[in-house]
Amino acid sequence: VPFINGKIDDQYATIGHRGQIGEWNADFSQTYGYNKMMYDISHTLNASIANADLLAGGKGISPDNFKAGGFSFQQLTTNVDFTRFYDTVMSGLNVAFGAEYRSETYKIFAGEPGSYSDADGVGFGGNAGSQGFPGFRPSDQTNAKRHSSAGYVDLELDLNPIVKTQAAVRYENYSDFGSTVTGKLAGSVRAADNVLLRGSASTGFRAPSLQQKYFSSTFTDFVAGVPTDVVLAPNGGPVANLAGIPKLKEEKSTSFTLGTTWTPSNNASVTADLYQIKIKDRIVLSGRFDSTNYPDLAAKLATLGVGQAQFFVNSVDTKTTGLDLTASHKTSFGPNKLTTYLAANFSKTEVTGIHAPASLKGYEDVLLSERERLFIEQGGPRSKFTLGFDYV
Repeated sequence: VPFINGKIDDQYATIGHRGQIGEWNADFSQTYGYNKMMYDISHTLNASIANADLLAGGKGISPDNFKAGGFSFQQLTTNVDFTRFYDTVMSGLNVAFGAEYRSETYKIFAGEPGSYSDADGVGFGGNAGSQGFPGFRPSDQTNAKRHSSAGYVDLELDLNPIVKTQAAVRYENYSDFGSTVTGKLAGSVRAADNVLLRGSASTGFRAPSLQQKYFSSTFTDFVAGVPTDVVLAPNGGPVANLAGIPKLKEEKSTSFTLGTTWTPSNNASVTADLYQIKIKDRIVLSGRFDSTNYPDLAAKLATLGVGQAQFFVNSVDTKTTGLDLTASHKTSFGPNKLTTYLAANFSKTEVTGIHAPASLKGYEDVLLSERERLFIEQGGPRSKFTLGFDYV
């Protein structure tokens, strides 16, 4: 069995300063993150190289190790945050606002020629590329960049010792797809000395990642004995455009929570929270489109030398509902404190809609393959329990 070895370079650093500017608490920070992964495939071969060597009168030998390329991601984030508490406004008002600037760079590196090449030519039967993991081709190479800027305001007001409210709004602009505004409203009521009721409603979004927009991979597979180029096509590229795949846009969400906290004593606390999250236009990886499931598209792809193609598409709506339960207890144990923490989560995610672009209408079962549907709906456990101890 081929070994898919990865060499990982991971770097991270944050520098910042907290201080006072007049009556305001100020926080400035700069964060740098970088990750690079390069593939080294061993205990493998390129069958087309072995076959070409055999056809040339050799012994049918292929190298058994290939540098297959890889990818990297870099992010620089600058944050500026200010907060101030006004104790003269009702029972207290906390004001927070800030800004963020972020730049991102995503790269794909090609592997050595033997990791992806078809040395014996189409039709001779030697599977191209390193077996187990074919290398990235020069046509897959990517150097994509973008930047974004954002600003937010957050207000938390204690109307009285019993009722607290919160409102927040955030604006964000991306260089590659536009801007969006999200917000949150929340509140809590102390129903009794040891019982707190709370709830919130918010909107959210997630921008398409550079990886979802620009990831590209090409490999040769044998379908019914015929060598076929399979392409995971980047958004906005010639293959995706030919298939009528629209430009990726942000995923939008709405969230609602309702919960309570019961504190029977100073050392014990129990919480329960119900939540519902709806996500619209979720980005998923499609199934493979080919001559079997979409002959018209396959004929168009053939003009680009592509036998099968997959795409990232904004095509799925989902709903997640769940319940979080926690219980914690603190006690003296010897000279220190022991905190026991028990948490339980019950959740369910289901696909509520599939939206096919005009060019793929009627092929929703290929657009959201059974494999991808299972990843979404059953990729995580329906229930989870955690027991922890903290002795300090």
